[in-house]
Amino acid sequence: GGSYRKLARSFKGEYLEVSLSEEFGFNPFPLRSQIAPGGQFDDDAVAYLSLLISRMCVEQGTAVSVYQKGFLEKAIKSAYAEKEEVILSDIRAQLFNLAKEHPTAKTFADALQLWTSGMYGRLFNRPGALDITNRMVVFDLQNLENHPDLQGVYFFVIRSIIWGKLQNRSLKKIIAIDEGWKFFNDDVGAELIENLYRTARKFNGAVFSISQSPVDFLETRAAKAIISNSYIKYILKLTKGHELLGQFDLNASEVEAVKQLQSKQGVFTDVFAKYGSHSMVIRIEPCPLDYWICTTDAKDRVREDQARADKPGISET
Repeated sequence: GGSYRKLARSFKGEYLEVSLSEEFGFNPFPLRSQIAPGGQFDDDAVAYLSLLISRMCVEQGTAVSVYQKGFLEKAIKSAYAEKEEVILSDIRAQLFNLAKEHPTAKTFADALQLWTSGMYGRLFNRPGALDITNRMVVFDLQNLENHPDLQGVYFFVIRSIIWGKLQNRSLKKIIAIDEGWKFFNDDVGAELIENLYRTARKFNGAVFSISQSPVDFLETRAAKAIISNSYIKYILKLTKGHELLGQFDLNASEVEAVKQLQSKQGVFTDVFAKYGSHSMVIRIEPCPLDYWICTTDAKDRVREDQARADKPGISET
């Protein structure tokens, strides 16, 4: 919704307002040399692709069985056995080939029609990656709100874009998911997010899941995956929901500390941080530059627009 636009521009990052157009289409499948270096498949990567295909094929809330995961993995590996660059229609063809041995595979193959030759085919059934070389990249999915099935899939496909960055273990990475909890509210989404946390950690990366309320996390099926894989927790001042913090591994005294957090618009904010068994309260006092880069307050936006009108051509910073 635009919250990160100024941040990205100020640090010369890339801000992508994703829409249903070929501009944002790419192949979500890594090259064989990336997913199977030396001929050995990365199990987490294959599992992620299997779950991603499931996200395209099953209705939200429907669990994927071990049997179904098995033939999806087989279809993926068979497709890579024939080509260096695999696209979604190659997976569909392999599923049709497996239909005699695994009848349910045809159901998945039929469902992929929408994503290969149907309305979403131009987005994901194509060769070539979305080339992202910038160190800071923001994907804004608000324009896809009228396509909730596509919005959820695109969120998890983004992981394919950063695969190259994940492979560079010497590069520290942060994947920040702001208000993404709505994409996790089924069994497949929960497994995908757990895989993302595990994979990022393996490749020297961290995942930050951000929301305005603890309820948002706890009402999703991915709650256990997110909380159990989060070593560090940051909590800002809350107006309600303190009674839920015990489910985030906070004890009674820590919950009380959260209740005492203070903030003053434009001056400071307190943050409760818990890392492992340790906890502390931090006070953040932003300098004017930090504040104006990050603020999304409506009154601040009016003041900023007026300043730009008074001084045309003024820089972001």
